[in-house]
Amino acid sequence: MGSMESDTNQANEQQQRARLALHAGILIAVFCLVVGLSWAQHGRHFVEKIITQLVLPCGAVWVMLLVVTYWALITQRKWFSLPLLAVFLFYWTTGCTYTGVNAIYSLERRYPAVSIDEVEPLDLVVVLGGGTRSNVDGQAWLSTSGDRVILAARLYQRGKTPRLAATGRVYQWVEEQTISLAESAEQIWTDLGIPKSDIMLIEGRNTSEELRNLSQWMEDQSPQRIGLLTSAYHLPRAMRLAKANGLDLIPLAADQQAGTIDAVPLCLIPSRRGFRMTELATKEYLAALVKR
Repeated sequence: MGSMESDTNQANEQQQRARLALHAGILIAVFCLVVGLSWAQHGRHFVEKIITQLVLPCGAVWVMLLVVTYWALITQRKWFSLPLLAVFLFYWTTGCTYTGVNAIYSLERRYPAVSIDEVEPLDLVVVLGGGTRSNVDGQAWLSTSGDRVILAARLYQRGKTPRLAATGRVYQWVEEQTISLAESAEQIWTDLGIPKSDIMLIEGRNTSEELRNLSQWMEDQSPQRIGLLTSAYHLPRAMRLAKANGLDLIPLAADQQAGTIDAVPLCLIPSRRGFRMTELATKEYLAALVKR
């Protein structure tokens, strides 16, 4: 009797191993098919980008989640497979560039990129903080959103505005920050030849405070044409807050994040860019939800 049970167990184990081997073969075959089609359509360089994306942290975690989720589903571990499937789908949809680009584009499309030649003369251009970074020595440089700082300088140098304003303050939780975001922008502008006398600094811990402070400053000024310059994805929220503070500003969109979407399957592999754009868009929609 014991021998029969042992033989049955061995047979079941062999069947299970054969089944796992079959499914592993299916996954490998699908991968090879995708690589082959990608090579045929886009060439070797595109395939190299796919493989690179898969071995980087975001892609590697996705592959591991895919394999473990697939294993849990084919072995019918429902108590484990369903939550794991939910995690996998959440990670996949929030991390792929296809989702990120479309999410950020839903915000950016409201305000097209600025054409300097078409900008009417302005009395002042206000640049919201976030386009710079600095170190403990007070040296400033452009961040990933630095286009907003450079676009403002170009508008000044092309004679579209006689004055620039930068917003932002020192964040206490950033240990290496010794100068404010506004001072960082000022430093870069002066390095580009813009006189300090033509630069105004406005404090504020966030967009709400910055626009509130701008509104208070405007109370003592004669009516002016003022441009509000920030990243395109951030501009809808900034304009909404400006209106809430009684400001009639002219939107100037910079730092277009969406760009183009990579071809399939590269755009479906989670990446740092995909997560970043999804996160930026989510933050803007959450802010709109809570009226901030």
